Amino acid sequence: DQEIKKVTQKACICVGLGASALLANNLPTGNEGPGVSVCPGPNMAYFSKKSSLKEMIGHIYGKVNIMDRTDRPNMFLKELDLYVNYYTERLKEAGEKSDRVKESNRKFIDSLKQSIEYYRELFNRHHESLMISRTTLLNQLDQMEKRLHLVAVPQM
Repeated sequence: DQEIKKVTQKACICVGLGASALLANNLPTGNEGPGVSVCPGPNMAYFSKKSSLKEMIGHIYGKVNIMDRTDRPNMFLKELDLYVNYYTERLKEAGEKSDRVKESNRKFIDSLKQSIEYYRELFNRHHESLMISRTTLLNQLDQMEKRLHLVAVPQM
């Protein structure tokens, strides 16, 4: 039952988002079905009011700020945090680890480490244009790296 729930609760966002284009052009939706997925993303939690499409577009392009909250994390760090959380949960769920699973975990960890280094370089190069200080970003990145190291070490 638990494995069935894992598979049936998810929707393929790519297919769901693509369904709108098929429907708009009167094309068959085939296996996709007529449903259209909406992917709000993790940053939706930081919006505090309903906004029109025009307001949202203005916000996306920096013409209007529709956010009242100031505690929104950097989007790169938030995404990295989601991946570290995902990896941590993945390790908890995995029982006996085959060589294939161990190799997959190693690749996942390597990818996360590369992301951390990429972000560190990015923040050092472009900190003037970011809305948060470079020191704060780099400290948050260091904390993420420590979390990852704590999770990754027993698996290697």
